[in-house]
Amino acid sequence: MTVKTRKIIRKPVKRSVSKKQYRVVMAVKVGPFVSKSAAVTVANQVAKKGIAVQNLTKAGKGYSFTTKVGYKCASASVKKQVIAKLKAYAKQSGMPASAYKITA
Repeated sequence: MTVKTRKIIRKPVKRSVSKKQYRVVMAVKVGPFVSKSAAVTVANQVAKKGIAVQNLTKAGKGYSFTTKVGYKCASASVKKQVIAKLKAYAKQSGMPASAYKITA
């Protein structure tokens, strides 16, 4: 008695996974501070928490700097939700619209 066998060849399944990511960046102006040393102290504390600190400048009222936080989003709908939550948080915390900027 002979048994016939067949070799089964399995091909790898290709799944179309979108690797495109959306990036949302929120920049917040922090200040004014009366002295440069106070601004530098706060900027160092913010930097220790992993938030990017940029542009320590002197304006008319005192010293200020800009912080930037970035978020990666997997889809456009998630990006819209992140932007809406950031705007809601800024409004809830009493931040004026001129103090922050959201770019996507």
